[in-house]
Order: sequence, then C-alpha cells, then structure tokens
Amino acid sequence: MPKKIVISLFFITLIFSTRICLGYEEPQTIDVTKPTGGTTYYVDAAAGPGGDGLSEATAWDDIKDADGNVGPGDIVRIKAGTYPAFWWEGSSGTAGNEIVIEAYGDGDVYIEGNTGLTAVYLIIDGGPDKQITFRRESGDTVIVQFLGDYITLRRLIVQGPSGDCMHTNNGGIIVGSPTWQGSTTDFFEILSPRIYNVTIKDCNHKGVYWHAAKDGELRNSIFDHNESVVIQLNPRGGHYIDGLTISGNAIYNNNYGSCGGEAILISGQTSAQGADPWIWNTTISNNFFWDIDDNGMKIDSRFIGSNGGGVNNLKIYNNTFYQMDLYGIRVNSSTSDNQVDIKNNLFYNNGSGGIHVHSAVTGVTQSNNFTDDPSFLSTNQDDSGFLKLRTNSGAMNQGFDLSAQGIDNDYFGTPRPKYGGYDIGAHEYTVEPPQNLSIISMD
Repeated sequence: MPKKIVISLFFITLIFSTRICLGYEEPQTIDVTKPTGGTTYYVDAAAGPGGDGLSEATAWDDIKDADGNVGPGDIVRIKAGTYPAFWWEGSSGTAGNEIVIEAYGDGDVYIEGNTGLTAVYLIIDGGPDKQITFRRESGDTVIVQFLGDYITLRRLIVQGPSGDCMHTNNGGIIVGSPTWQGSTTDFFEILSPRIYNVTIKDCNHKGVYWHAAKDGELRNSIFDHNESVVIQLNPRGGHYIDGLTISGNAIYNNNYGSCGGEAILISGQTSAQGADPWIWNTTISNNFFWDIDDNGMKIDSRFIGSNGGGVNNLKIYNNTFYQMDLYGIRVNSSTSDNQVDIKNNLFYNNGSGGIHVHSAVTGVTQSNNFTDDPSFLSTNQDDSGFLKLRTNSGAMNQGFDLSAQGIDNDYFGTPRPKYGGYDIGAHEYTVEPPQNLSIISMD
C-alpha cells in the first residue's frame, strides 16, 4: 500500500553560503577603469637594444625606455623578467586617459630597487595573478615612492627585506629627505593615491608610510609577515592627511621591530603642528587584524604638539581584532580636541584588552563594540570560516547602523545589514537563518 513519508529537517549547519565554505579569503578585487584607444607598447628584458617598443618583436628592453616616449591613454605591457627599478617622471596621463603599465604573458615581472613615481595619472597593474613584484634584495631604501598625483597601484606584490616597503610621500618640491623636513620646506600635497589589492610582505620596517596626501585609498590589500609598524600615518612639518580610507585589508603575522609593532600607528610632528589637527576625515573600516605583536591600532602621543591638535573626524568602524599582544585599539594621546569615533569593532583574545583610552584624552566616543567570545566558526587561518561569525553569535545584529557613514558592505563585499541589524566586526553573517524543510515522497 502506498505510504506518504514527511521528513522535517532542521538545518543549522548544513546550509552555507559560498563565503562560509571558502574559509580565509583574500579581499575582493577592486575594479579600475582603464583607457582604450591609445597605443600599446612592449617591454621585454630579453629583447635586444634599439627597439621602438611598438611590437613584441621590437620591444624595449627596459621599462625606463617607455618613460618620455608614451602619452595619455597609452599602455605599456611588460613581459616576464627582471628589470631595474626606475623613476617615472617624463610621461603623464590625464583624467580618463591614464598611462597604464601592466604585465602580460606567462611568468612574473620583478622590479629590483627603489622605484619613484613623480608623474601624474598612472595605473600600474599586475593582473589577476599579481605578476608584478617590486622588491629589494638588500639595502634600506624605500621600494616604491609616490611623488605624483592620481597614481594607482593594483594587484601587485611589494616585498622586503628591509626599509619602508611603500612610501606615500609629498609631491611638489622635495628638499633632502621629505619625511623629516621641518615646516619651512615648501611641499605640495599628493592627490588621490590609490593602493588596491596589493600584497605587502617581508618588510623589516614600515609596510606603508603615509606622510601627506588628500583623498587617498588603501583598500583590499594584504599585509603579511612585516616587522615593526605595518601602516603608519605620520604627517610632519605642518602637513596633513585628509580624506584617507583604509578598508577591506587583511593585516596579520606582524613582528615587533625597532619602531614598535602596531598594525596601524597614527602619529605626527612634535613642534610644527600647532593647534591644528593633522589627521582629517579618515575612515578605518572592515579590516581584519590578527597575530600582531603589539597593539592593533595606536594613536600615539609622542609626536603631537603641546598646543593642542590631534585628529579630526577619525572613524574606526567594523574592524575585527584577534590575538593582539596588547590592546586592539590604544589611544595614547594626552592631547585634547580629538574627534575619534570607535563603533562596531570586535575584539577577542587580545593580551591587554579591547580598547584603552588615556585618562587625559577628550573627544573619543565609543559604542557598540564587542569584547566577549564572538563564537567564530574557526580561529585557524587554514580552516573554513576563519574569524567569521557562527550562527547566534552575540555579535550578530548588535551593531550601530552606519549606512549614513558609507559603511554598507563588509570585508567580503556582503551588503550590510544582511539580517535585521548590523553585525559587529569585519564580517557580516551570511548564512540563511535555520528553517524547516519538508520533503514529501511517495512509495
């Protein structure tokens, strides 16, 4: 006799989004619009001298050969090989017609030494497999130096062993070493530097040193096994950082070095700042920090002028700090007149605690931060679900709605909020809520 069987299944752990199954993921790739219609040139380290660059058969043998010989909208394609570092200063693009330098073919491009970029409107792109590596095998000079406006680095590798790996410096008139010049030196502010999907590793000093720039972006990049400070914001000599976004980055496995070991250190000049803030309108959001031999983030008092100053409109939102040796965030300034807003951050298993604010500090607001066990799916970097929220985590739906602040996605690109309210930390939970599923069969 036929029977109807009804099976009710209560799904808790069996239905997953693809993001949960993948485990630790590199940040999402950021799209960049490249010009079309320009001339394509070729560079091949194995080519003979005397080429005109207009075909693979007549390729230039040095990247520097292209500088001064290409124009707005042109593309310079670099074949696998090892090339000397270069200072790009003779050819600039224009808005919408940038000069593009990119890898092509199989294999990797290695650029050895200190590269400086002083022209404007450049895009350097290593391609989906990050086939361009800027590196230095010895010495202590900067590997990549921004000295021009509207420059984008995308899908690259920057590798130590020592010195600052990437140095976002002053443009305009440079006298001596611009990092340490006083307020009497005439500098111009760099406009719109962009660092997207860059892997920065094995640096024995700072990974990225941000000196003075307006409307910069450091997004969706990886910082692995660096020593000393990973990212330092350090305007000096009356210079400012304004409109910087640091978002969607994975910063991990950092060792304590000669200048400390924070993942992000915010500092400034001792005597030249006066009463003016030196960090303006900066947002640090949706970053994962783990295994850092110091504080995850520190606002430092060493370099702040005695007449006041500090930071104005610094927003620290929806970051995850796991396993810092000290604090997740330490505001160590004894300076007044700060404007720092700390919301929706997740802190777990940090040696000294979540947030520490110096007793004399004013102007720091905190809300909706989470310091209890968040019930991560995993704390093993190699496992599926690394530092992602588990069903019914206490950090779910407990965050402040930051849509008005532009925080509308998580580290993985998932829209916020997903279910009801904002989740706390860099991950917005994506698994469907448990539900009953009835399966009807006849036999």
